[in-house]
Amino acid sequence: MLARALTTASLLLIPALVGAAPLGPSFSYQGELTQSGTPVDGTVHLRFSLWDAPGTGIPPTGGTQIGASQIAADVPIQRGIFTALVDAGGEFGANAFNGDARWLQVEVCTDGTCASATVLGPRQILTGAPYALGPWQMSGSNLSYAGGNVGIGTASPAAQLHIHSPMPAIFLEDTATPSNQSGYLSFRSSTAGETGWVGYGTAGSPLMSVLNFRPAGDIELHTASGTALIAKSDGKVGIGTSTPAERLEVRGNIRLGSSGEYFAPAGSENLRVIRGKVSSTGAQILGTGFTCSRTGTGTYQINFSPAFPTIGGQPDITVSPESSSVFFVGIVTTALYNVATIRIVNASNTAVDATFHFIAVGPR
Repeated sequence: MLARALTTASLLLIPALVGAAPLGPSFSYQGELTQSGTPVDGTVHLRFSLWDAPGTGIPPTGGTQIGASQIAADVPIQRGIFTALVDAGGEFGANAFNGDARWLQVEVCTDGTCASATVLGPRQILTGAPYALGPWQMSGSNLSYAGGNVGIGTASPAAQLHIHSPMPAIFLEDTATPSNQSGYLSFRSSTAGETGWVGYGTAGSPLMSVLNFRPAGDIELHTASGTALIAKSDGKVGIGTSTPAERLEVRGNIRLGSSGEYFAPAGSENLRVIRGKVSSTGAQILGTGFTCSRTGTGTYQINFSPAFPTIGGQPDITVSPESSSVFFVGIVTTALYNVATIRIVNASNTAVDATFHFIAVGPR
């Protein structure tokens, strides 16, 4: 049969390019077949397989085959020269060419099903054609690009990576088992140390969107009208200002409530407000910034901590007994910046013990 008389083919690997269509996994393989020194004409049936080693002997043996074999039936051949599209259906697998050396084995078959074949030898090493590889380089299973900009969805990328898409441009998904965080975007220093990230979550709770940068630096949110929010490296936060002077500084009105029905109180003075509730025994029930004690029947002493300013620091105090039977409250002493004495009496002007509320307002 013809296949038994064939000699080893001389081979040339060239890239398969078709117009502007994306490059697929296939490549063109060109060879020469002769029988007893005479070029073959007509058609020929071929089988191609990919190997991780050249093998030994003729026909070659040894090594591990990569992926499946491909049969190319009725390949035209003229004056001994033929061209076949190898790996046309991705038979060699998606990871066949991962940067490791590869050898191509060629067999000449007696029919289109390749029921019987002659293995040609030696196997042919596959080397990358410069145009096919270009600036893309494989290192193991890693692919890198050493050229200019890369465009996804655009043919004119304006940056090293330019993604143009009406859909979410980047989809990050955590595949850990069990999953304990969302996919997140990581920022790294020149030494690969993580300096910040966007997106994070914890197990057992809804995943959260978090913006975090470290070492500490300012985090800013800008709008067309300027800086909307800034978190300074010293821990101060500004809304409507880029230079907050306090832990939180807001330039503009603050609305509160489930529907924004309340405005936060404000004034031109820098005021301090203390609100508390004291039991009939002198125990502090609600509030902070003060301590209290019962010094006698119906008499209670409120000590402010910290105290109001020593100059002009006397606070204004209002008191409201909780019981409706107590209708009169006498403020005995308010002249001091750090203490107030409150006396509660009934309709007969008799001192009585009673639970009461108070509000003290003064300068900071």
